Amino acid sequence: MNDTEEDPASNATHSNAESPVAPDERRRGSWLPVCLIACVFVVGFWEFMSHRSLQAGGPSRITGKSLAGFAFDSDRWKVTDITVGSDDPSAPTLVSYAVESREWPPAIIRLTLGYNMPECMEIKHYDITMIADHLQRDGCQYWQLYSDSGATSAWTTVMLRSADFAVTGTSTSDMDFPRVISGDNARWVPQGLTLASLRHPIRNFHAFMINRWNASRSDLATFLKLRRPAMPSDEELTVVINMNLPAVAGPDTMSAATAHLQLINRAFLSALQQWRSVNPMLNPSSSTHGEG
Repeated sequence: MNDTEEDPASNATHSNAESPVAPDERRRGSWLPVCLIACVFVVGFWEFMSHRSLQAGGPSRITGKSLAGFAFDSDRWKVTDITVGSDDPSAPTLVSYAVESREWPPAIIRLTLGYNMPECMEIKHYDITMIADHLQRDGCQYWQLYSDSGATSAWTTVMLRSADFAVTGTSTSDMDFPRVISGDNARWVPQGLTLASLRHPIRNFHAFMINRWNASRSDLATFLKLRRPAMPSDEELTVVINMNLPAVAGPDTMSAATAHLQLINRAFLSALQQWRSVNPMLNPSSSTHGEG
């Protein structure tokens, strides 16, 4: 072989070693670490927010003990204290009474932390109809509820400011809670990854996602666990009065039942506000049950 001839293989190796890296390849190589760091940051942020969303908002600053000494009574009706769990700082019901009269079935009065009564009852598969809205008059709203079994009941709600028990004139429907409580399908219970769930993975995964979406009350941030579930408010309280009605409750019956609940509501609010005027009670400046 001629000494002046060069080996083609060595020329190719030499040429490859000296060829510069294309600018596009350099740019792609520089973006890869940035993308990996961004992914790690996003996953870490979601993990932090998910863990934070699982933590409860803390006990309410108003409990049944805050109303120690209050007692509702009446010369017109038989009133029975049926309060349960007043020592539990997480219990939403502060006081509860049963009011019995000769003309009507017993009515149940509950003073609770502020919550969305219609949405709460819809989760329990009740059909709800508002029959009167007196927010501008006395802050009351009147409802008729129908259960799955066909039972009919009349309800009254009124929102109070927790500082002085003054009527706020706001609607119970404006309250955030309950945003998360249970899925709309109460008969579907998630059981995790099981052999039975693997038989129909697509169907079970779809049911799981629908249940979680309904449980988040169709709120994307809550569904993604980026926001804490809404909790009952201790800035506003809800007075709820309900009474079962006869199987066939016509307009006249409903109107008379509404008038009866209105009388009970006025008597209860009067007693509550009179007690508050001479008894100091915790005055929250901001709710500890916010979304945070």
